[in-house]
Amino acid sequence: MLSCFSVLCSCGSDGLRLGAFAVDAAQEVTSAEAPPDGRCGVTPRLLVSASTFPVPADTENAVVTAGALVANASDLYYVISVLDCHGQQGGCWFLAGSVLRVPLRGGQPTLVAAGFIFHKPVLTATSVILVESNAFPNYNDAIVSIPIDGGAPTTIVTLPDSLLTGPVMDGTYVYFTDQGGIEAVPLAGGSTSPAPVTLASGLSGAIGVFGQRLLFFLPQGDVDSVFLPPESNSPVTTLGTSAAGPADVMPCGADACWLGEGAEALMRIDPAGGPIAVMPLPSDLASPLNVVFDGVDFYIIDGRSGTTERLGRMAADGSASVILATMPAGGGGSVAVDDECVYWSNAFGIYSLAKTAEGPFAQ
Repeated sequence: MLSCFSVLCSCGSDGLRLGAFAVDAAQEVTSAEAPPDGRCGVTPRLLVSASTFPVPADTENAVVTAGALVANASDLYYVISVLDCHGQQGGCWFLAGSVLRVPLRGGQPTLVAAGFIFHKPVLTATSVILVESNAFPNYNDAIVSIPIDGGAPTTIVTLPDSLLTGPVMDGTYVYFTDQGGIEAVPLAGGSTSPAPVTLASGLSGAIGVFGQRLLFFLPQGDVDSVFLPPESNSPVTTLGTSAAGPADVMPCGADACWLGEGAEALMRIDPAGGPIAVMPLPSDLASPLNVVFDGVDFYIIDGRSGTTERLGRMAADGSASVILATMPAGGGGSVAVDDECVYWSNAFGIYSLAKTAEGPFAQ
């Protein structure tokens, strides 16, 4: 049986849309430099066309989106969701999902996993950590590890219900939230599924590992932390109160950052304690769909009222921003970075661009 979710996605009713980017002569930049290894260029490069996104053969009226993106030294991993958003009352039916990877320099995508719903992959030097959700009514989510070069999955833990957040890692443990609270299991797994250690009760909306602390965000807005390594019922410290519904929790220098204040501002806090600082987003990036930080700048996909999306770069202190690309809405609206390139998804597919490039490029 399929599951009906009320999802906040920029899915168009016309399914896949294909196209190419257009660059005006005045926008061409000669001062930008591409990485010498050819990972990306000074104009947007199509890594994966939306026409190649996997869709079940018996699926009709499908809307296909490229969700979470994450890069390592050689490949970009991306999550594909297949939905039916036709005739639904405020939601979409999830039909299928998959995780694929494509070389950063471009090439043939490789299927990593196929199933129903997938969270954002977590990459280690040797493995890909995935949360695999099964179909309604028996979710029984599983966290699995797949060798980075391909192979059979190893189950880290099987859960009696669906995950609410996660997974995140510290190299030894995997952390997540389910109906039992904020939980941890050893990354190594074993021959039998271990019982999760419950660090704290509460249905967290987001979590993140920051050094020796795990931060988690409760529905009423509290930002709490526990010390690591994990212990059952760890003492909880409340660091502050933020707007409910945080997203994109990430390290930003020594601080923790996340989208808050109705997703119109970036919030940041010292994980060791201290006041929450509010960094308003510039008006042309004030409807963010996804934000990442590369150690110097934030890269933001902005939703622009559902018709136009923008890829922008903003300085770590919010003092300056620039638009790198504009595009029609739909198709995912996710962004990832590595040391040289920025990667993003839209209605046409998945693209790469040197971070030194100047825009905006019209797609």
